[in-house]
Amino acid sequence: MHIQRFTLLIFLTAMVCAITTTAQISLVPLEYNHIIAEAAKSEEGLLRKQVNLDTLPFVDDFALDGPFPSTERWVDNHVFVNSTMAVDPPSIGVATFDGLDNTGSPYGTNGSGDTLTSVGIDLDISAQNLFLSYYVQPKGFGEKPDANDSLILEFKDESGMWTMQKFYTGTNGPLPLADVNFMFDSIQINDLSFLHADFQFRFRNTSSGKGNEDLWHLDMVRLINNQIPSTTF
Repeated sequence: MHIQRFTLLIFLTAMVCAITTTAQISLVPLEYNHIIAEAAKSEEGLLRKQVNLDTLPFVDDFALDGPFPSTERWVDNHVFVNSTMAVDPPSIGVATFDGLDNTGSPYGTNGSGDTLTSVGIDLDISAQNLFLSYYVQPKGFGEKPDANDSLILEFKDESGMWTMQKFYTGTNGPLPLADVNFMFDSIQINDLSFLHADFQFRFRNTSSGKGNEDLWHLDMVRLINNQIPSTTF
């Protein structure tokens, strides 16, 4: 009887060892952001105010403590303003788009993501060479966006309708080398339907909504007039 029990013990130990040695360690993104959650408890952290800017330039390099964007420039608080999740950003601080809402919890729905909407900007002016420019990076130090995860730039026209201007997608394979670093991009605003007293632009992303994954990072957003955008700032 003792021999049988000893044999059974040896067999079970061997099985455990075999399972342990064949198990693989996998990395998964966080499903919760405690920094956003703590800030969301404060009414001051959620305070939004509308500011109409009748002068340009409009500039935000996200060089603030966060975790929410500046109320002087943006009307929502979905993105995570931070200085740790992007790789070699042009300036200290970025706005990160992920699958977490403004309480730090997952959206829970595929396709849902963050939105960053500018305050109203008075473009009912004689504009020449009016450009919006920015830097964008997928992944950073987090998980890359997949092929069905996108970052979208939209403009609001004088009737209040939003129209897509730029569209960036992730990939199911490895990120191309050209997409690893921040990319500079710009768009000229010359459609008369956008040259009104309450123009707004917004960035929004789509993701799995499962957590802090499918990341896009935005930096150095500039709306300028009478000059050509460049990487110098």
